[in-house]
Amino acid sequence: GRARVVVNLLRTTYLDSTALSVLTTAQKQAREAGGNLGLVFDQPQIEKIFTITGLQRVFPIFRTETDAMAEARSWIAAVPHKRK
Repeated sequence: GRARVVVNLLRTTYLDSTALSVLTTAQKQAREAGGNLGLVFDQPQIEKIFTITGLQRVFPIFRTETDAMAEARSWIAAVPHKRK
């Protein structure tokens, strides 16, 4: 199957460089598997971290888990299937 991952960061108030590294590595692995990794957060300080680092261009970002899950279902349909 294709990797569809949504990480809920709604209760997160701070992310350090280690956390950002883990998320970017997971995003890379998800994309290599033909999927995607989205993030859910609504904290201004978390948004600022992603803006400063430029990572808002790397991840699909959502304000609610419902929005993220709805979008995640469409990621599979949008990825072309590889033929063996």
